[in-house]
Amino acid sequence: APLSGLPGWISLVELFITLFLAGLANLYIFPVRTANMLRALGLGWSRILALALTGIGFALLLIVFAIGAALARITFPFTILAALSLVFLSAWGFLVVAFAVGRLLLSKSGWGGKAPATSLALGLLLLLPLIRIPFAGGIFMIIFVGLGFGLVIVTHFGSSEPWSLIPLLEEDKE
Repeated sequence: APLSGLPGWISLVELFITLFLAGLANLYIFPVRTANMLRALGLGWSRILALALTGIGFALLLIVFAIGAALARITFPFTILAALSLVFLSAWGFLVVAFAVGRLLLSKSGWGGKAPATSLALGLLLLLPLIRIPFAGGIFMIIFVGLGFGLVIVTHFGSSEPWSLIPLLEEDKE
């Protein structure tokens, strides 16, 4: 927060509060979709790596699309839409990852079954400081964005329905 004159640690507290409130909204508005994403995370380390790499790949694809859309005046709004989509979908997936980390640690410590807010808060408290580490913070941010975006994409926005064009083909038959 160099422009505001406030100490830098305040921006981390603000980030925690903002993500915590967004995460609570996510947990209470989309509990089934959150549970579907949690199931996708529980399939092992190789699955988590695949989710992160898928997310990074799709994020790069979205960035290339945004750059291409920025080249023409008529398609420039797609640049803004692509950036907003990447930010919101990555944050949504990251919040599920933070919740899963917090829930895992609480269950390992024997405090499992507590309120979802506790799991979310613990996960955010553990993951958010990692992005503040000099140099390594950027790597953690790329991993978090990739994992969050990949989680949302692979689970079809938490619905766990397969990606398919069959509904479009069925409409042609009618």
